[in-house]
Amino acid sequence: MTATAQLSRTVIDLDAGATVLDAARRIDDADASADIVLVVPAGAPLVRNPVFFEVLRRRAGRRRLMVVSSDARARSLAASVHIPAFAGLAALERRELDPTERLTEARRVALATIASEGPRPRVSLRRTFAVASSLFAAGAILLAVVAPYATVVVAPATSPLGPVEFDLRAGPGGDIAAQTLTAPINGRISGPATGSRTEESKAVGLERFTNLTTSEIRIPKGTVIRTSDNIFFQTTEEKMLARSILQPFFISQVQVAIEAIDPGPRGNVGPDRITSGSSSQYSVTNPAATAGGDTKKIPVVTQSDYDATVARSEAADRRGR
Repeated sequence: MTATAQLSRTVIDLDAGATVLDAARRIDDADASADIVLVVPAGAPLVRNPVFFEVLRRRAGRRRLMVVSSDARARSLAASVHIPAFAGLAALERRELDPTERLTEARRVALATIASEGPRPRVSLRRTFAVASSLFAAGAILLAVVAPYATVVVAPATSPLGPVEFDLRAGPGGDIAAQTLTAPINGRISGPATGSRTEESKAVGLERFTNLTTSEIRIPKGTVIRTSDNIFFQTTEEKMLARSILQPFFISQVQVAIEAIDPGPRGNVGPDRITSGSSSQYSVTNPAATAGGDTKKIPVVTQSDYDATVARSEAADRRGR
């Protein structure tokens, strides 16, 4: 009977998507006094590079690290960095039996019997060579028929590693699981407007027409009147000026809306300034001042202003990240 010593170890069962970061985190969480067994599925991202196994071996520290995987490539990569690798947990158990068995009475008798046997008869060298050649030929034929492929495990020469640098790809299906998140970013950037446009308005008012005849006079829209310094206005409506009567004496008057012909503040004139009409049949004057004539310069955003503001907003966004 062979007594098997109970070994203290932690079995870490990794999933098919496990990366080197997942395995390192599991090793850190394991018992610091127990050996570590990594069960690695075939095709896991962990088995892509022997550097990953070297990183895990160093991460384990003084603890013994072993790898169990059905993937021959994974076992080969682990063995290349001096990590014991096994095809299954059963194989691991067979290799991990305690070699210090107690010598029972039955085992002592068996060892004594083996030691008491004399030297075996000498076998002919020619016969041994013939048998070995036959077995080798039969094995070659069997290998060609049954197993037309072979797995070659190449252990590289030992060389110091480190510092180790490697690239990890984040994203779906990458070494690091990542998800792209989108979020709206609101901001306000102010800037001066370098363009401008001019907006002008015309002065408006009322003009009083006085009939100097005994006939009706039609005052059409657009009748031109002016000041003594040639500031021109025109009527904006049409009206009839009734006739004046001598007996009894009655002078007919009518007020007509007017506006300056040219826009701007020059059309803002005081009362009784617009006194020159276009006909001698009537006299004109403005009983009140005209108003509303103005010239305004309004800022306008140009394309260059917009481009400069966009550039400043992008720079502020980069500084805020």
